[in-house]
Amino acid sequence: MKKTLSFGVLALQACAFLAVAGEWPQGGGEKFNRECVASAAAQVPQDKAVAYCQCSTGMMQEAFTSQQLVAVTEGRKPTEDELAVLTDISRSCARETLQ
Repeated sequence: MKKTLSFGVLALQACAFLAVAGEWPQGGGEKFNRECVASAAAQVPQDKAVAYCQCSTGMMQEAFTSQQLVAVTEGRKPTEDELAVLTDISRSCARETLQ
């Protein structure tokens, strides 16, 4: 019973996660990635900057709605909730790519 409940919870989380996933506007993901790499490459080697930014771009698409991704490409200041998600994404991608 405990395993069934765990799988049920995971399935619900997966459905909720998929419902949030958005699409970058045309060229938006590439634009964000280019700007990210240009900024990050000033602090870390180019290959690590590219890996970090690709991770960030992908995770943002999974975490944000299409409207939120449009706002990112337009340079709108993120809300506090969005900023918290961005911070988590940054930390996660840094752990994965900058070690």
